[in-house]
Amino acid sequence: MSSQTQIVEAERVRRACARVAAAALLAVVFASGAFIVSRADHAHTHIGSDCPVCHQMAACGTLLECVGLAAAGFAAFRAATKRSHRAPRLLLAPRAAFIPRRVALFSDAIRFNN
Repeated sequence: MSSQTQIVEAERVRRACARVAAAALLAVVFASGAFIVSRADHAHTHIGSDCPVCHQMAACGTLLECVGLAAAGFAAFRAATKRSHRAPRLLLAPRAAFIPRRVALFSDAIRFNN
């Protein structure tokens, strides 16, 4: 097997693993949201803090907050580091975007043969 074929195969496996991980994360997020919605009318008639439903709702809420913060952080990082010829990286290097360029004078554009 050539090295190019190995690289393509490794890339395909990596993408498949990323898809499986994304699907698992999506399933966990939807399951947590569904659990919170299904237990929205949970009666707090119990005394003490040992209610398993309350603990599970708190864990699901914490999971949703963490996933939301991670997604927002990744989106901000990606927007700040995105390289494009149309939009310079203003967030990471604001001075580099405003460097004045040398303007060619009329005499620089014409060749004088003396």
